[in-house]
Amino acid sequence: MFPGGGQDAASIASGERMITLFFWISVGMYAVAGGVIAYRYLNRLTVASLLSWWMVAVAWGIQGYVQLGRFADEGWQLEVNLSASLELVSWVTALLYLVGWRVNRHEARSVGLLLLPLVVVLLVGARLLPGSVPDLKPVDALLVTHLGISLLAYGLFSVAAVLALLESLQERSLKSKRPHPLLVTLPSLDRLEERLFLMLRFGFVLLTLSMVTGAVFSHEHSGHWLILNHKVVFSWITWILFGTLLVGRHWRGWRGRYAVRLTLWGYLCLVLGYLGVKFVAQVLLSK
Repeated sequence: MFPGGGQDAASIASGERMITLFFWISVGMYAVAGGVIAYRYLNRLTVASLLSWWMVAVAWGIQGYVQLGRFADEGWQLEVNLSASLELVSWVTALLYLVGWRVNRHEARSVGLLLLPLVVVLLVGARLLPGSVPDLKPVDALLVTHLGISLLAYGLFSVAAVLALLESLQERSLKSKRPHPLLVTLPSLDRLEERLFLMLRFGFVLLTLSMVTGAVFSHEHSGHWLILNHKVVFSWITWILFGTLLVGRHWRGWRGRYAVRLTLWGYLCLVLGYLGVKFVAQVLLSK
């Protein structure tokens, strides 16, 4: 039973403690699953661990319950402040990992080496951030569509950033006379790069749709198609960087370090635009 809904103060406090407990259980399961993957890589075990997938799946389900509990507690309104955004991003990112594991478990577990620690960092950060004034939005079909597309784009670009890092680490490992045991069983450079650009293509399409739906939402609520603010500027910079990389890949065959650097720069701009702006406004400026 979710907190709120006319319950007394003791029941609400008990419900909040239960939600908090579930939250930390999910964080712990993500962390252990990531540890299992790292352990198997260190021991050069090439078979993907089904146990780690189930741990992530259960953690994802628990986290979904926590999100639903918060949604109900806020009177079925969308919470879009920084902490809520971090939790939603981590939830969608974990979902993409689960789906990717079912498509190709060997490649997905390689991504999990860095992606699952990222999920843990996002969740811990969401709870350690100082409290901010709730930023509630009434449920609106267009807003939900825009938010859903944006989160999927963010998740895909997070996977792309992880693949870019893995590609860079794999390249250095191959050139090293003493490669780290954690890296010797990674997929080949060609395979990592192929998956990198697949994530970039899907992410770029979703980012474009996100910007279109955002413009329509802005027009409906303010009468303006485009409002220049930090988030919009960073979104356009991100779109240009990833678009340039994809065009360069198609026409000039860009790859290797050039692709890795542009991917990471694009992802940095995405982080600054989506989470960085919220951090400055809600934490540093306390708005």
